[in-house]
Amino acid sequence: MNTYYSELGRILDGRIPLRKEGYFILHEGNQISYDTSVPADVAIVTATDFTHALVEGCKCILNTFSQRSENEQVYAFNLYADEQYSFYIYMNTNSSFLKTLEEYEYTEPTEINALKYNPGDFSFQYWDTHMGEYGEVIKQFELIGDRASGDLSEFKRPDAIEGAPIVAFEIGIIKAGFNLLAVNAIQQLIAEDAFNVLNKTDQFIAYVATGNDLLDYSVTMRKTIDSAIFYEVFPDIRESDQSYLEQLESYQKLNVSESLDYWMEAVHDSYASTFPYSLCKSEYEIFKQLERFGNPLAQESLKRLEGLVGKKELESEEYYEIDYYIECLYFSDSLTEAQKEKCRELAAIIQNNKALDNAYASPLWSLITNEPLLK
Repeated sequence: MNTYYSELGRILDGRIPLRKEGYFILHEGNQISYDTSVPADVAIVTATDFTHALVEGCKCILNTFSQRSENEQVYAFNLYADEQYSFYIYMNTNSSFLKTLEEYEYTEPTEINALKYNPGDFSFQYWDTHMGEYGEVIKQFELIGDRASGDLSEFKRPDAIEGAPIVAFEIGIIKAGFNLLAVNAIQQLIAEDAFNVLNKTDQFIAYVATGNDLLDYSVTMRKTIDSAIFYEVFPDIRESDQSYLEQLESYQKLNVSESLDYWMEAVHDSYASTFPYSLCKSEYEIFKQLERFGNPLAQESLKRLEGLVGKKELESEEYYEIDYYIECLYFSDSLTEAQKEKCRELAAIIQNNKALDNAYASPLWSLITNEPLLK
């Protein structure tokens, strides 16, 4: 299990506010600094500014493509925002798809549909250099994002860098929010009828992809694709959704402890053959199913965490369980003061346990301070 995709699901569903306090600053020579104060004498890119850049950059591409002879039977527009902080725009037409299909020689309907909606096989691909003046914002974002991994304390202050500052980005854009802002951009483009410059098919879809198929099909794509068209375009997802609900019928009768155990196979791996991944559901769906228990979920998760984080030696699968129980806390009702104190105690134990990386303590501190977790 990779709980990062559950955290990303929380962001995409608006459960986590994007953090606005703090800025990554791009300096001459592509150097990066971090500051908690509002930078002076430098342009600042807010979440609103970034969404605007994506919207207008996509419009540049749409308008350019609309003048091409290939602008016929366009069936998909994909804004791809991957984990390496890169943005790509993919489009495809029916005629281009049929040419690609001839090369692959697929005959099975499932294979054909997968090929049809695989952005990597789309014939029309664009990036920041095709976005006009707005592409500069995206390019700057990618330069910062490429260097923004690691703890915030590792970054120099602006006055410790020789190169002059060029631009500052709100930290929430870089650390957590760019996928959400991409969704917001597509929603805005749809609301503004920006795709009307295309000669579209009746089943035209515009959507965002994160690079994680399970999260995309279960959450991200549904943010911008009408549900009826979604099931028409992806009939296999309709079937898997129904199977998922049927398999959960017996699960609804379990208590909180039994429910935590129910998902343990999925905790220990993320293979496609394991439920719920086998039915195209991401890690996020697991925690959404657990949140019905409210605060008792926090109580049971904290009890189990206490039995794990104090161990001087842990089995490999126990690291996944620690991540699992910590993520459960984000789907519980508001923690009591006693539970927050327990989080504080567990975070301190983790920081003093050589068997555990300090990164395991960060989400517990985030729960105490009620600040968005930044990874």
